[in-house]
Amino acid sequence: STDQSGGFMSLTANKGTATSSGAVVLGSADAGDAGTSGYLTFKSGTTSNGNSGQFSLTTGSATSGKGGQFIMSVGSGNTGAGGDISLTAGETTANTVVGGSVSVTGGAGTSSTAGQGGHLSLTGGAGTGGTGGFVSLTTGAGTATSTGSVVIKTPTSGSAGVSGRIAFSTGNGQAGSSGMLTMSTGAATTGRGGSMTFSVGS
Repeated sequence: STDQSGGFMSLTANKGTATSSGAVVLGSADAGDAGTSGYLTFKSGTTSNGNSGQFSLTTGSATSGKGGQFIMSVGSGNTGAGGDISLTAGETTANTVVGGSVSVTGGAGTSSTAGQGGHLSLTGGAGTGGTGGFVSLTTGAGTATSTGSVVIKTPTSGSAGVSGRIAFSTGNGQAGSSGMLTMSTGAATTGRGGSMTFSVGS
């Protein structure tokens, strides 16, 4: 349409009045012996005035059970490295504003009877014949000013509890030394090196 919104496309499985609803499956066929399987692309269009379209993947709510799982996984490879998963927020070229954020949050436990929030776990992959994968937390570089900060903290407790603890520990060594724990500040070119402060609450 030249003066109104374009038409939308909807793919919806049929409702199951007594049992499960139907599934929607989008996939490419298996490749031949000398090729790769086809790729799938889901994207919203660009815009010349305003925000571009939103991309939303959501599972439905459950009345008498758990909400549906959301799974992102990469297929295995037998002659090379495993495939990567990359999540990157959007760049901005505008002045005095920040780039897009990436937020990963466990689900809320809203029951007043010992309702617990969902856990957030970051784990490197296991290495059967070599070392396991590492977990890296790195802030963005500031090419003109300061780099970003890394903040690891637990929030203030409720009226009937204590704040959560923070633990840093290395694993046991089965055939050698256990892992090393290092805390250090960076060197300064034209000033003092950064300080390190340990303090106990009052």
